Amino acid sequence: MDKLHVLEELKNYRQNKPIRLHMPGHKGILPDDFLSVAELDVTELNNIKIVQAVKQAETDIAKIYGANYCKLISNGSTGGILSMVHAVKGLGDKIIINRTAHQSVYNAIELCDLEPIILDKPTVEETKKALEDNQSVIGALFTYPDYFGEKFDIKGVKALLKKQGKLLLVDNAHGAHVKFTDTEAYAGAFADAWVDSAHKTLPSLNQGAMLFCSNAKLIDLIDSSIKIFATTSPSYPILASIEYGVKYMAQSWKDIRQTFLSWRNDFKTLVELLGIKVKDYGDVFKLTLDFSPLGVNAFDIEKGLNENGVYPELTDSNNVLLMFSIQTAKTEFNKTYNAIKRTLDSVKQRKQKDTEEDIESLLAERVMPYLTAIKSGFEYVKLKNAIGKVCAVNTGVFPPCYPVLTAGEKITAKAVEILKNSEYTFGLNDGRIKVVKE
Repeated sequence: MDKLHVLEELKNYRQNKPIRLHMPGHKGILPDDFLSVAELDVTELNNIKIVQAVKQAETDIAKIYGANYCKLISNGSTGGILSMVHAVKGLGDKIIINRTAHQSVYNAIELCDLEPIILDKPTVEETKKALEDNQSVIGALFTYPDYFGEKFDIKGVKALLKKQGKLLLVDNAHGAHVKFTDTEAYAGAFADAWVDSAHKTLPSLNQGAMLFCSNAKLIDLIDSSIKIFATTSPSYPILASIEYGVKYMAQSWKDIRQTFLSWRNDFKTLVELLGIKVKDYGDVFKLTLDFSPLGVNAFDIEKGLNENGVYPELTDSNNVLLMFSIQTAKTEFNKTYNAIKRTLDSVKQRKQKDTEEDIESLLAERVMPYLTAIKSGFEYVKLKNAIGKVCAVNTGVFPPCYPVLTAGEKITAKAVEILKNSEYTFGLNDGRIKVVKE
């Protein structure tokens, strides 16, 4: 047999016994039955009641999350977002989104021929203005919480939209655990429909997600739409792991909560004593470590952590994002702290620079409507020659998989610099970017 590249790489990763401070939430720890995935990987058969079992799991999970409808998804939150947007596309011609929406949101609105009203931040004030200026909007589709665990005034936004008779849809990919860790802030308490990614923070397998609905008027529309985007051959081990992740969290979090929080907060305190700025947005499973006060490059920190067997979720020039889950052990907090300390001792300090702009603060000038740019004639040009031209496609980095530039914006030198220096990007073709043909 030829070399199995993916399997070999995964085996190499596993044998290093890494501390997994990244997705998925199961952290490599699942009951023994899940370790024999092949034995559980079946299709619909007359002599097993797998379809009925999934429907029962969906009923149980809907009850746990307080929804009127739940659909388990084995193609990630992306499948849920596509289905959710498709379900409401006949209710208007525009939809309000936050600029840092996941690329799947942009793909969904393009597919459904909706013009996005893009807000820099999903605040009540900006949403109100967008509604006043765009009477034909369906409503809003906002990310909550964001990649780093930061939330906005979702209660105020919901009240505003409800008063206007508009819908609130939520990309809650990073908030499945919030139902248990911060119940009153959970997206499902406010949204008409929302998508949770189980695999990000629950002990579930990659690609496991849930599409929920609380608005009875949307259930049939959503149920019809998901049949378009969901596979007819789902991975039942993935669906089984979603049910496991939800029920494990529902049962176990209350027992481990105080202990886990003490580990997390002790870790946070120790890290701060090293002079690192810790950005804590109230999400118990996320901490962002800002190394700019120490004048060191966070990419150097990431390299040192990797050498010590610690793998964070995301790094930019200043910040390292750590993602925990209910499976993160005390020893892993301790080993991570020791790895940070050892790395700091060895990393050379650089001359302090002004804090670089992050992706969220890149306010590129919009010179053309989004859909117009998407549908315009285009050409590919090298990044270095693209400054000042109009972007014809969303282009960004992953993680976090939201755009540095959106279609219809003028390409800036800063955006080009970020794209050129990023290892993983989307929207580029062999170092070239798609621009509106002049």
